Amino acid sequence: MKKIFLALIILAIASEYSFGQKRESFGPPKNVQKKIEELERIKLMEVLDLKEDVMLRFFSRRKNFIDKFHQLEEEKENKIDELQKAIDNEDDQALKKRIDEINSLDENIIKNRIEFFNSLNDILNEQQIAKVVVFDRNFRRELRDMILKHRR
Repeated sequence: MKKIFLALIILAIASEYSFGQKRESFGPPKNVQKKIEELERIKLMEVLDLKEDVMLRFFSRRKNFIDKFHQLEEEKENKIDELQKAIDNEDDQALKKRIDEINSLDENIIKNRIEFFNSLNDILNEQQIAKVVVFDRNFRRELRDMILKHRR
């Protein structure tokens, strides 16, 4: 059942890319992104097996983290688009400033992630935090692998 659901998500993502129309934001379309996040929440609940009150606090913090992450990623994408347009029109100094802004956004993305994991210490133990870290990597890797496999 899980594989079927993931396959449907992949098909939705792949079909969106096949139209070749420029999307407004970075990443998958909003409806597909919501489905992926919902699947991610369900799988995380299975992995962590938390009490309801702890689960609510965890997912509230996680939602804030994800929202901020998406905001920073979108801002970074916009800066890169601006950089692309400026490459032939600006001098090296102006381009360096733009690159520094993008690097600063990357640093903020990393800081946001660190702050999120540090904020979990009052609701999760170290083993549960470790499970979240491992789950996050494995989920992204599994999703990426399924998309690549589907494209072949």
